[in-house]
Amino acid sequence: MTCNRISADMLRDAVIYFIRERNVSVPTILEHVEISRSRLYDYLQGNGKVSATTLTNILMIIGVTADEVMLQIFLSHPETWDNTVVHISRTLKDGGEVNAQFVKDVLVDYKHTRNVDILTTRR
Repeated sequence: MTCNRISADMLRDAVIYFIRERNVSVPTILEHVEISRSRLYDYLQGNGKVSATTLTNILMIIGVTADEVMLQIFLSHPETWDNTVVHISRTLKDGGEVNAQFVKDVLVDYKHTRNVDILTTRR
């Protein structure tokens, strides 16, 4: 069993998702991030790793924040929710049990609207 709740594959899949969603080309990334074409393609195909610095620069070029990446991972991989749902929804309990569907609905609404007020005011 792994200690990491978020795997390298989940992170890479989120990066690929945003590259496609934001319609950012590989040449654009290569123009602005210090990484070779082969290294970038290896990473995107799951055959290598990149440094945290390189990943951060890729995210900046794509125009996505670390929070957005984590949200995408949580939406794509509900199995990562265990402690996250408990943390986010401590005050959103229904009959003493965590209302996971409510949290999922709020995250989906936020993803579509990018309205942070949803995360704090919706009851």
